[in-house]
Amino acid sequence: MKNIIKRFLTTPFVCLILIISMFALPMSANAEAGTLGTETPELSCNFYDTTGKAVDGNRLQADNTYTVDIVLSGMKAVSVVELTASYDTSKISSLYIKSTYADKNSDKMKKGGQKVENGEILVFQVAESSDPSVVDCVDIDSNGTVMVSLSVTVASSCDFADVFAFSKDPDFCFIEASFLDGYEECYVLDTSVTTQYKTYPMTADVSPYYVVTEFDVNGVLSVATDLTGKESTAPASGITATLKNGDTVVATATTGADGSYKFADVTAGEYTVTFSGKSTIDRTVTLTVSSDKANYDQITLDNIGVCVVDFNKDTRINTTDVALFSKAKPDLNHDGTFDSSDVVIFKTFLNKTVNYTQLTL
Repeated sequence: MKNIIKRFLTTPFVCLILIISMFALPMSANAEAGTLGTETPELSCNFYDTTGKAVDGNRLQADNTYTVDIVLSGMKAVSVVELTASYDTSKISSLYIKSTYADKNSDKMKKGGQKVENGEILVFQVAESSDPSVVDCVDIDSNGTVMVSLSVTVASSCDFADVFAFSKDPDFCFIEASFLDGYEECYVLDTSVTTQYKTYPMTADVSPYYVVTEFDVNGVLSVATDLTGKESTAPASGITATLKNGDTVVATATTGADGSYKFADVTAGEYTVTFSGKSTIDRTVTLTVSSDKANYDQITLDNIGVCVVDFNKDTRINTTDVALFSKAKPDLNHDGTFDSSDVVIFKTFLNKTVNYTQLTL
């Protein structure tokens, strides 16, 4: 592959550009020779789901498709980038190249070829500006530059680092900083491999540690069994759960048939959750969302009980509610029928003051 590059770089057109850039025009700062070997290049990957949300490459989920951006950082500029990698076709059911740096910046860099087949991917790009005042390389952003974007469909849950790896062969995976440093000297992943040219080390981390910034909050609401709001096994369905930060409503959810509810993508902070329904005495609890309360990005709340027999919503269970209860015949304990056990639950609250236990979750 290095011979292919050498033939490309010695074509009359490219040589003419190099000669003009080096001798006829002022050199741009990023093309100064001598940086090769003094930098710390790293290849890493960023992961996004189909909604564009950043996700963790250490925890890719089965039957999901992700955009995987291969990012180059730790350098000032590059002249040649060849990336070759292999992937496990039993874990990755589909992989294709969505775009390259050269696709989006054709005035600065050209594609020298690419392929995806038999569990291997190769992308070759070379700096070639249409502006003769720019010498021979393209700038790398201080936060890293996306060189290749892939679409990856995962067949089974995995850590991307276990199913995708860059080649350590210097002839197939390398980065050159500047043509002014020579046509063959380059950064590679394994400098112990004997070559006829000088190599310098770079690193790769295809599933970097990911800092979770958003959490899914999951909980269950049940029919309370006493005046303090003690939980039960009977789900309280159709209740609206409202998540607020101060006076601002962040999200709402409705409890399902099993009493479950979920708030997705909640950032760290202090919140309140209020449970309100057509026949509830509303209940509000405080909630802290933070990484130390989470299992990775999941926060599971304890079962919370709520009184669901205030049929006229006046926060008192009285004779009016008796009439409405008799008419509604609610299956409060979810045993499939309205019977004396439901009456027992109702009488627990009749003519009494509900005083929920203050909950901090």
